[in-house]
Amino acid sequence: MGLFFKKSKQNTDGALSEKEIKKIGRTLFSAHPLTDPQQRKLLFLAAPMRAKNQDAVDCLPAYSNQTKQRLSAMFSAQFQTLTKESLIHQIEAAYCAETAAHYDTLLSLAKENDEQSLLPFLSRTLHANERCAQKASLLCAYADRLQAANFDPNASACAYDLCRAANFAVIGLGLGLLSEAEMFSFLSKIADKANEQYDSYAAYCSGYLLGRGCHIWLTGEFMALLSDADQSICRVLLTHPNSPYAQDDSAL
Repeated sequence: MGLFFKKSKQNTDGALSEKEIKKIGRTLFSAHPLTDPQQRKLLFLAAPMRAKNQDAVDCLPAYSNQTKQRLSAMFSAQFQTLTKESLIHQIEAAYCAETAAHYDTLLSLAKENDEQSLLPFLSRTLHANERCAQKASLLCAYADRLQAANFDPNASACAYDLCRAANFAVIGLGLGLLSEAEMFSFLSKIADKANEQYDSYAAYCSGYLLGRGCHIWLTGEFMALLSDADQSICRVLLTHPNSPYAQDDSAL
């Protein structure tokens, strides 16, 4: 559908201040970005998630030993002992976008206020507790806020899983588990799927934000849904001149 062929529209409602844009830009963009434009575009598939972790998104990862230890511990605690095989398993699992498919159903049921269907879906499919069902209005309000900021509340959350897969691949390189060739091979595959799902970077960001909101909601961190941090990152990605998301020559 051409994610890498269409320039995203600049958001005008609730625009960020120049000070906020500069602050986020300092995190997003490094002084030494990758010079190969195609490689930079591939790296930007992981941009919303890398930026959330205060990692420059336009260059290859250069982790300190402390960061490597932290990332390894986080991965092992959430999944299994970190190895090349376990990392690739998570990249491929995220690429399949099964989680996002569940999130699409969740968002639909929440919008319809269908409690009879929502409760069993939460307990059987997402293994969530009843408290989440009682807070369905917060998830709907989150989607409404995205719409007010010109993001598409009906986009598929597939981008959340694709961004996760891309982020795992970048982390794999940073931890020395993947070579550059292996990382870019995974990113190219992810880019192909993104092209099939979305017709613009704005739609990709919309899907990411919806999936991110579902993830936060399911973890019970309901107050975190009130934060605009992820949304602000995506806004800057969609408008900053250094971002492939805002450029015309975005074809892979």
